Amino acid sequence: ASQDIASLKNIAGETGKKLTNLASSFLTDIQDRIL
Repeated sequence: ASQDIASLKNIAGETGKKLTNLASSFLTDIQDRIL
């Protein structure tokens, strides 16, 4: 069971990184258009 939790945490971490990267690039794109 502990292995399942660890793998879930890894998946959540990877997903979080992807979302953060998407959000930052999205914000940068908006700022470029405004300025």
